Amino acid sequence: MENYQLTLTKQRLAKCGTFRADLISEDYNPEPDESLPIHRRFIRPLLSVADECVVYGLRRGSPLLTRCEAILTATRGRHELDLSQEVVMGYEPLWNSRRFGQGSIGRGSIVAVVRTSSFDRAIFKHALRFMIIGNPSVSQTPAAVRQCRTAAEAGKLAFSFSMNNSRNVQVYGPPLVLQRLYLALPKGKRKN
Repeated sequence: MENYQLTLTKQRLAKCGTFRADLISEDYNPEPDESLPIHRRFIRPLLSVADECVVYGLRRGSPLLTRCEAILTATRGRHELDLSQEVVMGYEPLWNSRRFGQGSIGRGSIVAVVRTSSFDRAIFKHALRFMIIGNPSVSQTPAAVRQCRTAAEAGKLAFSFSMNNSRNVQVYGPPLVLQRLYLALPKGKRKN
């Protein structure tokens, strides 16, 4: 039975090309300026090894863009984070932002691209659970999904934080790297 589950998991990963890591509880809604442990334990270490990080869906004149303009550079309809400086602590509204409709002041997805050789999977110990879902694009900006798939094709890992907030992150990567990574996660935290 365990071999069947393993085969099924590998097939799901191959089909989706991604898995999700839940970082904070579904029933917890952080305040915009709230500093969360996941900011220090997951997001900062991830960005410290990222080659690039891009924010999608920030609209000109939005309060969030104004608040974070010191760390953002507009380029081709998106904003690049300046990873040479602190981009998490002091910028919590960027990571805690919620987007619930056209009139909201939120943002789209945030994508961090990391070389597989630079990534330390130990940061996943801070995630609550992991799962392979059939509709990984549902809470992601379409351009972010394209960037993630392009990064995976280039042999890199890509992490796309949900456009709703940083409650969870979709992890994309080359098929074999993704399989090894997912299967190395604690069984008790893997939901499929």
